[in-house]
Amino acid sequence: MGFFKINPQARTATLLDGGVGKFNTTTKSTVALAVTRLLSLPETSLSGGGASLSDFANRFCYVSSFLTSQKEILEAVQRVTATSAEEWTVKDINAEDYIQEGRERVTKGDFGGTVNILGGMIFKGGMGGDYESVKGVSNEMLGLPKAPLDEAVKEALGDLAKER
Repeated sequence: MGFFKINPQARTATLLDGGVGKFNTTTKSTVALAVTRLLSLPETSLSGGGASLSDFANRFCYVSSFLTSQKEILEAVQRVTATSAEEWTVKDINAEDYIQEGRERVTKGDFGGTVNILGGMIFKGGMGGDYESVKGVSNEMLGLPKAPLDEAVKEALGDLAKER
């Protein structure tokens, strides 16, 4: 959960601009299934129609498991770990400051600052993290399943998740 700036073990989270910026994210299993299904498509549409590789010629294939926010992920973590908001230390930081800190780090040769830049732009909202609203996704065309956020969080947390 590190990229989302949520640490379930320590029960801490750092939210950018309140954690409400929406962004798309995809589970590893959905990425694997999307690649498998995409590469299994016929090169061109058959007489019955349906998706084909030619539908994706010279363009990106966008997939997404969730359109969510840091705050929604934090709430899901709290649900699956059976913890309350009061048991957590949540810090709110300014996304622009976080991005600027990353730029300064990169300028000084610390390329770990790219995490600030990328994460800040994704979590801020309005800076490309919500590609579904702008570009659309190919989930339906590829027959990708929908799963509840809590289930994905539970899988990601493994032993930290509590049976409810």
